[in-house]
Amino acid sequence: MPQESAYTSWDLRSMTSEPSSAVKIYILFLFVVWIVTSVKLIGIWRMAGPFPAQRQRENPAYESLLQSSAASLKRWIRFTGFGWGIFALKAFTIFATDC
Repeated sequence: MPQESAYTSWDLRSMTSEPSSAVKIYILFLFVVWIVTSVKLIGIWRMAGPFPAQRQRENPAYESLLQSSAASLKRWIRFTGFGWGIFALKAFTIFATDC
């Protein structure tokens, strides 16, 4: 009768470490949010930079444009947090079912 070992040997070469499709989608989501936020921040920086501020004082739409851009950035930040929450909940659910 063959003696069974209490230890399991793992062949690390046969294990795959590819991320799941949920992780890939989340990374794509973060990349899109990063691009959109960068474009919006650059737009705000160009509008509210220190140099053109003197020219913009006479423009009545300048303040409302800055406020709408700031509100849009807040929505994207909340959207990112919401996406993280969904991903964390999914990961926790997978972790809890595997235990």
